[in-house]
Amino acid sequence: DELVRSQLWKRVYSAFTYGDVLVTMGTGKISNRAERETGLAGEHDYAILDMKEVGDQKLFLIKNPWCEGTSWRGSITKPTAEIDGDATAQSTHELLNVHAELTPGTFWMDLNNVIQHF
Repeated sequence: DELVRSQLWKRVYSAFTYGDVLVTMGTGKISNRAERETGLAGEHDYAILDMKEVGDQKLFLIKNPWCEGTSWRGSITKPTAEIDGDATAQSTHELLNVHAELTPGTFWMDLNNVIQHF
């Protein structure tokens, strides 16, 4: 399972960073309760605006095209990480500006949650 996730990430991340693909993903049918709890819309498509590797985390910047729509209510873990060889240790949230400068309907989600919810 972890090998499949790793291979999937490498393939999509490589093509995305090279500019070969436009990445989108969609949710399946989910209950109204699950929609309220997760902040995700059922049977709905989302755009991937960015992908990053932060330490051992694989992260997607996801945009709900309904800009007034709901956003992911989950969280990503907050490990200490280095980006691009920067030796300054910062939390994932600080590195990704999770709470700053994100437009409505835009959020970061890690690969495990993407696989679970999309």
